Amino acid sequence: MFTTSRFFRIDHAPRRGLAITAAALVSVLAGSAAAASAQPATHPSIGQAIAGAGPVCESWGAQPLNLRLGGLNLRGGAARGCRAGTAARLPSRGEMTPEPGSAAGLEGTYCTSATSCWAVGLFERNGAWLNEALRWDGHRWSRVAAPSPGGTASGDTSELFGVRCAASKNCWAVGFYERQGVQLDEALHWNGKNWSLVATPTPGGVLSGDFNELIDVTCTSPDSCWAVGEYGTDASAIGSEVIENQALHWNGTAWSLVATPNPGGTGSDGASALSAIRCASAGNCWAVGTFGIIAPGGALFNEALRWNGKKWSQVGVPDPGGITSGDLNVLEGLSCTSATNCWATGSDGNDGSSAVTLNEAMHWNGHNWSAVSTPEPDGTGAFASNVLVGVNCSSPENCWTVGYVGNLDLVAPVLNEALHWNGSHWSMASVPDPAGHADDDHSLLYGVRCTSRTNCWAVGQAQPSGADDQNQLVHWNGTRWRL
Repeated sequence: MFTTSRFFRIDHAPRRGLAITAAALVSVLAGSAAAASAQPATHPSIGQAIAGAGPVCESWGAQPLNLRLGGLNLRGGAARGCRAGTAARLPSRGEMTPEPGSAAGLEGTYCTSATSCWAVGLFERNGAWLNEALRWDGHRWSRVAAPSPGGTASGDTSELFGVRCAASKNCWAVGFYERQGVQLDEALHWNGKNWSLVATPTPGGVLSGDFNELIDVTCTSPDSCWAVGEYGTDASAIGSEVIENQALHWNGTAWSLVATPNPGGTGSDGASALSAIRCASAGNCWAVGTFGIIAPGGALFNEALRWNGKKWSQVGVPDPGGITSGDLNVLEGLSCTSATNCWATGSDGNDGSSAVTLNEAMHWNGHNWSAVSTPEPDGTGAFASNVLVGVNCSSPENCWTVGYVGNLDLVAPVLNEALHWNGSHWSMASVPDPAGHADDDHSLLYGVRCTSRTNCWAVGQAQPSGADDQNQLVHWNGTRWRL
Protein backbone atom coordinates (compact mmCIF):
# COMPACT_ATOMS: atom_id res chain seq x y z
CA MET A 1 0.00 0.00 0.00
CA PHE A 2 1.04 3.55 -0.60
CA THR A 3 1.87 5.58 2.46
CA THR A 4 -0.19 8.68 3.21
CA SER A 5 0.97 12.11 2.12
CA ARG A 6 0.53 15.41 3.92
CA PHE A 7 -2.14 16.36 1.42
CA PHE A 8 -5.26 17.41 3.34
CA ARG A 9 -7.42 14.75 1.70
CA ILE A 10 -5.46 12.23 3.77
CA ASP A 11 -7.03 8.89 4.32
CA HIS A 12 -6.05 5.42 5.38
CA ALA A 13 -6.39 4.62 1.69
CA PRO A 14 -3.58 3.56 -0.61
CA ARG A 15 -3.61 6.78 -2.57
CA ARG A 16 -1.11 9.22 -1.11
CA GLY A 17 -3.65 12.02 -1.44
CA LEU A 18 -7.23 10.86 -1.32
CA ALA A 19 -10.69 11.75 -0.10
CA ILE A 20 -11.26 12.29 3.58
CA THR A 21 -13.68 9.50 4.38
CA ALA A 22 -15.62 8.87 7.54
CA ALA A 23 -13.26 6.13 8.63
CA ALA A 24 -10.27 8.42 8.34
CA LEU A 25 -11.99 11.15 10.31
CA VAL A 26 -12.89 9.01 13.30
CA SER A 27 -9.52 9.67 14.87
CA VAL A 28 -9.32 13.27 13.66
CA LEU A 29 -12.74 14.69 14.44
CA ALA A 30 -13.84 12.40 17.24
CA GLY A 31 -10.40 12.11 18.79
CA SER A 32 -10.96 8.42 19.39
CA ALA A 33 -10.19 5.04 17.90
CA ALA A 34 -13.30 3.51 19.43
CA ALA A 35 -15.14 3.34 16.13
CA ALA A 36 -12.38 1.30 14.57
CA SER A 37 -12.79 -1.43 17.14
CA ALA A 38 -16.54 -1.36 16.63
CA GLN A 39 -16.33 -2.12 12.92
CA PRO A 40 -17.55 -5.52 11.77
CA ALA A 41 -15.19 -8.03 10.23
CA THR A 42 -17.08 -8.09 6.96
CA HIS A 43 -18.79 -5.44 4.89
CA PRO A 44 -22.56 -5.16 5.32
CA SER A 45 -23.23 -4.72 1.60
CA ILE A 46 -20.29 -5.88 -0.47
CA GLY A 47 -19.72 -9.57 -0.16
CA GLN A 48 -23.34 -10.66 0.02
CA ALA A 49 -23.98 -13.27 -2.66
CA ILE A 50 -27.29 -13.40 -4.46
CA ALA A 51 -28.81 -15.98 -6.73
CA GLY A 52 -30.99 -15.71 -9.79
CA ALA A 53 -29.97 -12.18 -10.66
CA GLY A 54 -31.67 -10.91 -13.79
CA PRO A 55 -30.60 -8.38 -16.41
CA VAL A 56 -29.05 -5.17 -15.16
CA CYS A 57 -27.85 -1.76 -16.50
CA GLU A 58 -30.37 -0.59 -19.05
CA SER A 59 -27.74 0.84 -21.40
CA TRP A 60 -24.32 0.07 -22.88
CA GLY A 61 -24.72 -3.72 -22.80
CA ALA A 62 -23.78 -4.18 -19.16
CA GLN A 63 -21.71 -7.08 -17.95
CA PRO A 64 -23.27 -9.83 -15.80
CA LEU A 65 -23.92 -9.07 -12.17
CA ASN A 66 -20.97 -9.53 -9.85
CA LEU A 67 -22.37 -12.00 -7.35
CA ARG A 68 -20.15 -10.71 -4.57
CA LEU A 69 -21.96 -7.35 -4.60
CA GLY A 70 -25.33 -8.77 -3.81
CA GLY A 71 -28.32 -6.60 -3.00
CA LEU A 72 -27.17 -3.08 -3.70
CA ASN A 73 -29.04 -0.13 -2.28
CA LEU A 74 -29.35 2.51 -4.97
CA ARG A 75 -30.41 6.12 -4.91
CA GLY A 76 -31.43 8.15 -7.90
CA GLY A 77 -33.26 5.51 -9.90
CA ALA A 78 -30.33 3.53 -11.26
CA ALA A 79 -30.90 -0.10 -12.21
CA ARG A 80 -30.46 -2.46 -9.29
CA GLY A 81 -27.25 -4.44 -9.42
CA CYS A 82 -25.65 -2.75 -12.44
CA ARG A 83 -22.43 -2.17 -10.51
CA ALA A 84 -20.91 -5.31 -11.96
CA GLY A 85 -17.31 -6.05 -12.81
CA THR A 86 -15.14 -8.66 -14.38
CA ALA A 87 -13.62 -11.32 -12.23
CA ALA A 88 -10.30 -11.12 -14.03
CA ARG A 89 -7.19 -10.30 -12.04
CA LEU A 90 -4.66 -7.73 -13.06
CA PRO A 91 -3.19 -8.20 -16.54
CA SER A 92 0.38 -9.42 -16.62
CA ARG A 93 3.07 -6.76 -16.56
CA GLY A 94 3.62 -5.26 -19.97
CA GLU A 95 0.38 -6.70 -21.44
CA MET A 96 -1.49 -3.39 -21.47
CA THR A 97 -0.31 -1.08 -18.70
CA PRO A 98 3.36 -0.30 -18.06
CA GLU A 99 4.57 -1.15 -14.55
CA PRO A 100 7.87 0.69 -14.16
CA GLY A 101 8.61 -0.36 -10.58
CA SER A 102 7.82 -2.80 -7.82
CA ALA A 103 4.65 -0.78 -7.06
CA ALA A 104 2.85 1.98 -8.91
CA GLY A 105 -0.34 4.02 -9.11
CA LEU A 106 -1.89 6.60 -11.44
CA GLU A 107 -3.71 9.65 -10.12
CA GLY A 108 -4.53 11.97 -13.03
CA THR A 109 -5.08 11.85 -16.78
CA TYR A 110 -5.64 14.22 -19.72
CA CYS A 111 -6.10 13.79 -23.46
CA THR A 112 -5.65 16.37 -26.21
CA SER A 113 -7.09 13.89 -28.71
CA ALA A 114 -8.08 10.23 -28.97
CA THR A 115 -4.49 9.43 -29.94
CA SER A 116 -2.65 11.61 -27.43
CA CYS A 117 -3.15 11.16 -23.68
CA TRP A 118 -1.10 11.44 -20.50
CA ALA A 119 -1.49 9.64 -17.18
CA VAL A 120 0.58 10.62 -14.14
CA GLY A 121 1.25 9.26 -10.67
CA LEU A 122 4.16 7.57 -8.94
CA PHE A 123 6.06 4.28 -8.77
CA GLU A 124 8.49 2.65 -6.36
CA ARG A 125 12.00 1.56 -7.25
CA ASN A 126 14.65 0.50 -4.75
CA GLY A 127 12.74 2.12 -1.90
CA ALA A 128 12.24 5.49 -3.61
CA TRP A 129 8.89 6.85 -4.79
CA LEU A 130 9.41 8.46 -8.19
CA ASN A 131 7.31 10.52 -10.58
CA GLU A 132 5.50 8.50 -13.21
CA ALA A 133 4.34 9.75 -16.63
CA LEU A 134 2.69 7.43 -19.16
CA ARG A 135 1.75 8.42 -22.72
CA TRP A 136 -0.93 7.01 -25.05
CA ASP A 137 -0.24 7.24 -28.79
CA GLY A 138 -3.49 5.69 -29.98
CA HIS A 139 -2.11 2.15 -29.85
CA ARG A 140 -0.32 1.62 -26.56
CA TRP A 141 0.71 3.21 -23.28
CA SER A 142 4.43 3.73 -22.71
CA ARG A 143 6.48 5.29 -19.96
CA VAL A 144 8.11 8.66 -20.63
CA ALA A 145 11.03 9.76 -18.46
CA ALA A 146 10.20 12.49 -15.95
CA PRO A 147 12.51 14.08 -13.37
CA SER A 148 12.00 13.21 -9.70
CA PRO A 149 13.30 16.25 -7.82
CA GLY A 150 12.89 14.52 -4.47
CA GLY A 151 15.76 12.20 -5.35
CA THR A 152 16.15 8.54 -6.22
CA ALA A 153 17.63 7.11 -3.02
CA SER A 154 15.65 4.85 -0.70
CA GLY A 155 13.11 6.93 1.22
CA ASP A 156 13.02 9.78 -1.32
CA THR A 157 9.60 10.89 -2.59
CA SER A 158 8.22 12.62 -5.68
CA GLU A 159 4.60 12.32 -6.78
CA LEU A 160 2.36 13.74 -9.50
CA PHE A 161 -1.37 14.26 -8.96
CA GLY A 162 -2.70 16.18 -11.97
CA VAL A 163 -1.87 16.83 -15.63
CA ARG A 164 -3.26 19.26 -18.19
CA CYS A 165 -2.24 20.38 -21.69
CA ALA A 166 -2.74 23.68 -23.47
CA ALA A 167 -1.57 21.85 -26.62
CA SER A 168 -0.03 18.47 -27.41
CA LYS A 169 3.44 19.98 -27.03
CA ASN A 170 2.63 22.14 -24.02
CA CYS A 171 1.56 20.27 -20.88
CA TRP A 172 1.88 20.70 -17.13
CA ALA A 173 1.95 18.01 -14.44
CA VAL A 174 1.78 19.01 -10.76
CA GLY A 175 2.34 17.37 -7.40
CA PHE A 176 4.93 17.56 -4.64
CA TYR A 177 8.33 16.26 -3.65
CA GLU A 178 10.03 15.94 -0.31
CA ARG A 179 13.46 17.17 0.67
CA GLN A 180 14.93 17.18 4.20
CA GLY A 181 11.53 16.84 5.85
CA VAL A 182 9.88 19.57 3.75
CA GLN A 183 7.24 18.92 1.12
CA LEU A 184 7.58 21.29 -1.81
CA ASP A 185 5.37 22.22 -4.75
CA GLU A 186 6.22 20.44 -7.96
CA ALA A 187 5.42 21.62 -11.49
CA LEU A 188 6.79 19.73 -14.49
CA HIS A 189 6.49 21.09 -18.06
CA TRP A 190 6.32 19.09 -21.31
CA ASN A 191 7.67 20.87 -24.39
CA GLY A 192 6.94 18.11 -26.85
CA LYS A 193 10.24 16.35 -26.24
CA ASN A 194 10.85 16.07 -22.51
CA TRP A 195 9.57 16.88 -19.03
CA SER A 196 11.48 19.46 -16.97
CA LEU A 197 11.07 20.97 -13.50
CA VAL A 198 9.92 24.60 -13.33
CA ALA A 199 10.39 26.77 -10.24
CA THR A 200 7.32 27.44 -8.06
CA PRO A 201 6.66 29.48 -4.91
CA THR A 202 6.80 27.82 -1.49
CA PRO A 203 4.09 29.64 0.49
CA GLY A 204 4.11 27.04 3.25
CA GLY A 205 7.79 27.60 3.97
CA VAL A 206 10.93 25.49 3.67
CA LEU A 207 11.50 24.44 7.28
CA SER A 208 11.13 20.89 8.55
CA GLY A 209 7.41 20.16 8.93
CA ASP A 210 6.33 22.71 6.34
CA PHE A 211 4.39 21.46 3.35
CA ASN A 212 3.44 22.77 -0.08
CA GLU A 213 1.42 20.55 -2.42
CA LEU A 214 -0.22 21.07 -5.80
CA ILE A 215 -3.09 18.73 -6.63
CA ASP A 216 -4.60 19.91 -9.91
CA VAL A 217 -3.83 22.15 -12.89
CA THR A 218 -5.72 23.67 -15.81
CA CYS A 219 -4.86 25.99 -18.71
CA THR A 220 -6.92 28.32 -20.91
CA SER A 221 -3.88 29.12 -23.07
CA PRO A 222 -0.11 28.55 -23.03
CA ASP A 223 0.21 31.85 -21.15
CA SER A 224 -2.53 31.31 -18.59
CA CYS A 225 -2.61 28.27 -16.30
CA TRP A 226 -3.75 27.69 -12.73
CA ALA A 227 -2.52 25.12 -10.22
CA VAL A 228 -4.24 24.55 -6.87
CA GLY A 229 -3.62 22.62 -3.69
CA GLU A 230 -2.70 23.45 -0.12
CA TYR A 231 0.15 24.60 2.10
CA GLY A 232 0.85 24.91 5.80
CA THR A 233 2.68 23.49 8.80
CA ASP A 234 1.95 20.13 10.38
CA ALA A 235 1.43 19.19 14.01
CA SER A 236 4.98 18.05 14.66
CA ALA A 237 6.26 21.58 14.22
CA ILE A 238 3.79 23.66 16.26
CA GLY A 239 1.57 21.21 18.13
CA SER A 240 -1.38 21.72 15.80
CA GLU A 241 -2.01 21.98 12.08
CA VAL A 242 -2.54 25.02 9.89
CA ILE A 243 -3.67 24.27 6.32
CA GLU A 244 -4.50 26.96 3.75
CA ASN A 245 -5.72 27.08 0.17
CA GLN A 246 -3.05 27.43 -2.48
CA ALA A 247 -3.60 28.90 -5.95
CA LEU A 248 -0.70 29.53 -8.33
CA HIS A 249 -0.94 31.27 -11.72
CA TRP A 250 1.31 30.81 -14.77
CA ASN A 251 1.63 33.88 -17.01
CA GLY A 252 3.82 32.29 -19.66
CA THR A 253 7.02 33.12 -17.81
CA ALA A 254 6.68 32.23 -14.12
CA TRP A 255 4.39 30.76 -11.47
CA SER A 256 3.17 33.20 -8.80
CA LEU A 257 0.99 32.88 -5.69
CA VAL A 258 -2.48 34.46 -5.92
CA ALA A 259 -4.43 35.30 -2.77
CA THR A 260 -7.50 33.17 -1.98
CA PRO A 261 -10.08 33.14 0.80
CA ASN A 262 -9.44 30.58 3.56
CA PRO A 263 -12.92 29.86 4.92
CA GLY A 264 -11.49 27.39 7.45
CA GLY A 265 -9.52 30.21 9.03
CA THR A 266 -5.78 30.55 9.50
CA GLY A 267 -5.61 29.69 13.20
CA SER A 268 -4.75 26.47 14.98
CA ASP A 269 -6.42 23.41 13.37
CA GLY A 270 -8.10 25.56 10.73
CA ALA A 271 -8.06 23.92 7.33
CA SER A 272 -8.82 24.96 3.77
CA ALA A 273 -7.66 22.84 0.84
CA LEU A 274 -8.36 22.91 -2.89
CA SER A 275 -8.45 19.70 -4.89
CA ALA A 276 -9.58 20.65 -8.41
CA ILE A 277 -9.74 23.64 -10.76
CA ARG A 278 -11.35 24.30 -14.15
CA CYS A 279 -11.86 27.44 -16.25
CA ALA A 280 -14.56 28.27 -18.80
CA SER A 281 -12.40 31.21 -19.82
CA ALA A 282 -9.40 33.14 -18.50
CA GLY A 283 -11.79 35.33 -16.50
CA ASN A 284 -14.12 32.60 -15.24
CA CYS A 285 -12.66 29.76 -13.15
CA TRP A 286 -13.82 27.49 -10.35
CA ALA A 287 -11.78 25.72 -7.69
CA VAL A 288 -13.31 23.22 -5.25
CA GLY A 289 -12.20 21.40 -2.14
CA THR A 290 -13.05 21.37 1.56
CA PHE A 291 -12.64 23.49 4.69
CA GLY A 292 -13.30 23.25 8.40
CA ILE A 293 -11.69 22.42 11.71
CA ILE A 294 -9.52 19.30 11.90
CA ALA A 295 -9.69 18.70 15.63
CA PRO A 296 -11.94 16.66 17.94
CA GLY A 297 -15.47 17.98 17.54
CA GLY A 298 -14.72 19.61 14.21
CA ALA A 299 -16.49 19.28 10.87
CA LEU A 300 -15.62 19.64 7.20
CA PHE A 301 -17.62 21.56 4.59
CA ASN A 302 -17.70 21.75 0.82
CA GLU A 303 -15.68 24.60 -0.62
CA ALA A 304 -16.15 26.43 -3.93
CA LEU A 305 -14.11 29.46 -4.98
CA ARG A 306 -14.70 31.54 -8.12
CA TRP A 307 -12.23 33.62 -10.15
CA ASN A 308 -13.75 36.62 -11.95
CA GLY A 309 -10.58 37.74 -13.70
CA LYS A 310 -9.42 39.85 -10.76
CA LYS A 311 -9.85 37.93 -7.51
CA TRP A 312 -10.99 34.69 -5.92
CA SER A 313 -14.15 34.74 -3.82
CA GLN A 314 -16.10 32.08 -1.93
CA VAL A 315 -19.45 30.91 -3.30
CA GLY A 316 -21.96 28.98 -1.24
CA VAL A 317 -22.42 25.27 -1.91
CA PRO A 318 -24.67 22.72 -0.16
CA ASP A 319 -23.31 20.40 2.53
CA PRO A 320 -25.47 17.27 2.29
CA GLY A 321 -23.34 15.47 4.88
CA GLY A 322 -24.46 17.92 7.55
CA ILE A 323 -22.92 20.86 9.37
CA THR A 324 -22.59 19.61 12.93
CA SER A 325 -19.70 18.07 14.83
CA GLY A 326 -18.26 15.05 13.05
CA ASP A 327 -19.96 15.71 9.71
CA LEU A 328 -17.87 15.80 6.57
CA ASN A 329 -18.32 17.16 3.05
CA VAL A 330 -15.44 16.92 0.59
CA LEU A 331 -15.35 17.90 -3.09
CA GLU A 332 -12.64 16.17 -5.14
CA GLY A 333 -13.36 16.50 -8.85
CA LEU A 334 -14.52 19.30 -11.16
CA SER A 335 -15.54 19.65 -14.82
CA CYS A 336 -17.10 22.55 -16.72
CA THR A 337 -18.44 22.59 -20.27
CA SER A 338 -19.37 26.29 -20.08
CA ALA A 339 -19.78 29.15 -17.65
CA THR A 340 -23.27 27.87 -16.86
CA ASN A 341 -22.62 24.14 -16.61
CA CYS A 342 -20.19 22.61 -14.11
CA TRP A 343 -20.10 19.42 -12.03
CA ALA A 344 -18.21 18.90 -8.78
CA THR A 345 -18.03 15.44 -7.23
CA GLY A 346 -16.81 14.02 -3.94
CA SER A 347 -18.22 12.40 -0.81
CA ASP A 348 -20.04 13.26 2.39
CA GLY A 349 -20.98 11.53 5.61
CA ASN A 350 -20.20 11.40 9.30
CA ASP A 351 -17.65 9.97 11.73
CA GLY A 352 -20.05 8.28 14.13
CA SER A 353 -19.66 4.78 15.56
CA SER A 354 -21.14 3.37 12.32
CA ALA A 355 -19.55 5.88 9.94
CA VAL A 356 -21.20 6.19 6.52
CA THR A 357 -19.73 7.83 3.42
CA LEU A 358 -21.94 8.68 0.43
CA ASN A 359 -21.34 9.86 -3.11
CA GLU A 360 -21.75 13.57 -3.71
CA ALA A 361 -22.49 15.42 -6.97
CA MET A 362 -22.97 19.18 -7.16
CA HIS A 363 -24.17 21.06 -10.25
CA TRP A 364 -23.61 24.72 -11.20
CA ASN A 365 -26.28 26.20 -13.49
CA GLY A 366 -24.82 29.67 -13.81
CA HIS A 367 -26.59 30.96 -10.70
CA ASN A 368 -26.08 28.49 -7.86
CA TRP A 369 -24.74 25.11 -6.83
CA SER A 370 -27.25 22.36 -6.06
CA ALA A 371 -26.95 18.75 -4.93
CA VAL A 372 -28.03 16.10 -7.46
CA SER A 373 -28.90 12.57 -6.36
CA THR A 374 -26.57 9.72 -7.29
CA PRO A 375 -26.61 5.95 -6.92
CA GLU A 376 -24.93 4.60 -3.79
CA PRO A 377 -23.48 1.22 -4.86
CA ASP A 378 -22.31 0.33 -1.35
CA GLY A 379 -25.64 1.26 0.17
CA THR A 380 -26.39 3.81 2.86
CA GLY A 381 -26.26 1.62 5.96
CA ALA A 382 -23.68 1.40 8.70
CA PHE A 383 -20.06 1.36 7.48
CA ALA A 384 -21.10 1.89 3.84
CA SER A 385 -18.50 3.76 1.81
CA ASN A 386 -19.12 5.40 -1.56
CA VAL A 387 -16.46 7.82 -2.79
CA LEU A 388 -16.37 9.82 -6.04
CA VAL A 389 -13.04 11.38 -6.98
CA GLY A 390 -12.66 12.49 -10.61
CA VAL A 391 -15.25 13.82 -13.08
CA ASN A 392 -15.16 14.82 -16.75
CA CYS A 393 -17.79 16.00 -19.23
CA SER A 394 -17.39 15.94 -23.01
CA SER A 395 -20.76 17.70 -23.31
CA PRO A 396 -23.59 18.79 -21.01
CA GLU A 397 -25.31 15.45 -21.71
CA ASN A 398 -22.27 13.23 -21.34
CA CYS A 399 -20.31 13.12 -18.09
CA TRP A 400 -18.43 10.43 -16.20
CA THR A 401 -17.40 10.41 -12.57
CA VAL A 402 -15.21 7.70 -11.07
CA GLY A 403 -14.11 6.58 -7.63
CA TYR A 404 -14.53 3.46 -5.52
CA VAL A 405 -16.96 1.62 -3.25
CA GLY A 406 -16.17 -0.39 -0.15
CA ASN A 407 -14.70 0.50 3.21
CA LEU A 408 -10.90 0.41 3.17
CA ASP A 409 -10.82 -0.24 6.91
CA LEU A 410 -12.85 -3.45 6.68
CA VAL A 411 -11.89 -6.95 5.59
CA ALA A 412 -13.76 -6.77 2.29
CA PRO A 413 -13.13 -5.96 -1.36
CA VAL A 414 -12.95 -2.35 -2.52
CA LEU A 415 -14.22 -1.96 -6.07
CA ASN A 416 -14.08 0.56 -8.90
CA GLU A 417 -17.02 2.91 -9.32
CA ALA A 418 -18.15 4.68 -12.50
CA LEU A 419 -21.31 6.79 -12.81
CA HIS A 420 -22.65 8.33 -16.04
CA TRP A 421 -24.69 11.50 -16.54
CA ASN A 422 -26.99 11.48 -19.60
CA GLY A 423 -28.37 14.99 -19.19
CA SER A 424 -31.14 14.01 -16.78
CA HIS A 425 -29.77 11.61 -14.14
CA TRP A 426 -26.72 9.75 -12.88
CA SER A 427 -26.65 5.97 -13.32
CA MET A 428 -24.15 3.24 -12.53
CA ALA A 429 -22.10 1.59 -15.25
CA SER A 430 -20.37 -1.75 -15.15
CA VAL A 431 -16.59 -1.44 -14.80
CA PRO A 432 -13.87 -4.08 -14.37
CA ASP A 433 -12.22 -4.60 -11.01
CA PRO A 434 -8.71 -5.71 -11.99
CA ALA A 435 -7.55 -6.47 -8.44
CA GLY A 436 -10.34 -9.03 -8.05
CA HIS A 437 -13.23 -9.45 -5.64
CA ALA A 438 -11.72 -11.32 -2.71
CA ASP A 439 -11.45 -9.76 0.75
CA ASP A 440 -8.80 -7.02 0.78
CA ASP A 441 -8.62 -6.84 -3.03
CA HIS A 442 -8.61 -3.11 -3.81
CA SER A 443 -9.43 -1.42 -7.14
CA LEU A 444 -9.68 2.38 -7.01
CA LEU A 445 -10.21 4.97 -9.75
CA TYR A 446 -9.07 8.57 -9.28
CA GLY A 447 -9.20 10.36 -12.64
CA VAL A 448 -11.15 10.27 -15.90
CA ARG A 449 -10.91 12.06 -19.25
CA CYS A 450 -13.12 11.80 -22.36
CA THR A 451 -12.47 13.11 -25.85
CA SER A 452 -15.92 12.02 -27.07
CA ARG A 453 -18.91 9.88 -26.13
CA THR A 454 -17.03 6.81 -27.35
CA ASN A 455 -13.56 7.44 -25.98
CA CYS A 456 -12.65 7.85 -22.29
CA TRP A 457 -9.78 6.77 -20.06
CA ALA A 458 -10.02 6.26 -16.30
CA VAL A 459 -6.91 5.81 -14.15
CA GLY A 460 -6.11 4.64 -10.66
CA GLN A 461 -4.47 1.76 -8.88
CA ALA A 462 -5.24 -1.86 -8.12
CA GLN A 463 -3.91 -4.16 -5.43
CA PRO A 464 -4.83 -7.82 -5.09
CA SER A 465 -4.72 -8.90 -1.44
CA GLY A 466 -1.14 -9.36 -0.29
CA ALA A 467 0.34 -8.00 -3.54
CA ASP A 468 1.89 -4.69 -4.52
CA ASP A 469 -0.11 -1.78 -5.93
CA GLN A 470 -0.15 -1.59 -9.71
CA ASN A 471 -1.23 0.98 -12.27
CA GLN A 472 -4.84 0.80 -13.42
CA LEU A 473 -6.02 1.99 -16.84
CA VAL A 474 -9.55 1.27 -18.08
CA HIS A 475 -11.02 2.43 -21.40
CA TRP A 476 -14.57 3.33 -22.44
CA ASN A 477 -15.34 2.57 -26.09
CA GLY A 478 -18.91 3.83 -26.13
CA THR A 479 -20.32 0.46 -25.14
CA ARG A 480 -18.40 -0.74 -22.10
CA TRP A 481 -15.43 -0.16 -19.85
CA ARG A 482 -12.61 -2.61 -20.39
CA LEU A 483 -9.00 -3.13 -19.33
